[in-house]
Amino acid sequence: MKIKTILFCWLPTFIIVFGLNGVFHGQLAANFFDTNLIQLEPAIHKMKDTDPLWVGLLDLVLTFGMTYFITARREGKINLGNAAFAGGLLNLISSGTWNFANAAMFSWSVTVTICDITWHILLGAFGGLIIGAIYNRVQKRAGAVKLSTNI
Repeated sequence: MKIKTILFCWLPTFIIVFGLNGVFHGQLAANFFDTNLIQLEPAIHKMKDTDPLWVGLLDLVLTFGMTYFITARREGKINLGNAAFAGGLLNLISSGTWNFANAAMFSWSVTVTICDITWHILLGAFGGLIIGAIYNRVQKRAGAVKLSTNI
């Protein structure tokens, strides 16, 4: 696996996943989280001041892990269903750990736990699809270049 291929798959996926996660948590579901985590009122105010740098680093690490596990030791085309499954599974593990720890320590709402885990599974599956599609396109181009140099 070439470093260039990993970067081509990883960086666009990170940008998309980070953006979608920001829109979901900061806009689309912000009221949902506020309403369902009202019992954590003092902590909610701190959550609203979350530093996007740390969230970005989290998404950077997660998308790198997805890219590695989906593309490592691959020969030929990646099955997009398998890529989506791998991305969703990695996000189930990471968001499940986060949400279950919050549920145990802070009486995190069951509704929030289920909804947040579901969101992150879907986001991970989408990220896996992006990684697989980019990888397949890069491999196809590399194959075409290889063929043209052999002629």
